[in-house]
Amino acid sequence: MSQINSTEKVQTGSRFLIADDNMVNRTLLNHLLKPYGECICAVDGLEAVDQFKRSTTERPFDLIFMDVMMPEFDGFAALGAIRDFESEKNTAPSKVVMVSALKGQDQVERSKEFGALQYLHKPLRESDIFDLLSELGISKRD
Repeated sequence: MSQINSTEKVQTGSRFLIADDNMVNRTLLNHLLKPYGECICAVDGLEAVDQFKRSTTERPFDLIFMDVMMPEFDGFAALGAIRDFESEKNTAPSKVVMVSALKGQDQVERSKEFGALQYLHKPLRESDIFDLLSELGISKRD
């Protein structure tokens, strides 16, 4: 029988960053993602970048949901700052899903340029979130 070091943290489930200035959208994503792991919320792009940087010294995020239109620092500016930080630290790009009510193809293309995995249109559908999690191999925690 092997012993577990009591100072070692056991990680269960995934870790998500939800960046959206709209409380209803944050609440919805938190509700959908909570069975899969820990959810950290940010109300704007500046807070999202701060949470991201903090996570790199603790436990990195498995997936980031980033709203495009937020005050102070929009989603593209935040993702650009995250990509710059990753480049400085020589780390692999994080998995990011851009979320927006904007339906223009130029927004989708811009998301791709920033290396986002996907661009989801609001209102969000549960099936889109669950399909994405399944594609990424993210399952509910035990």
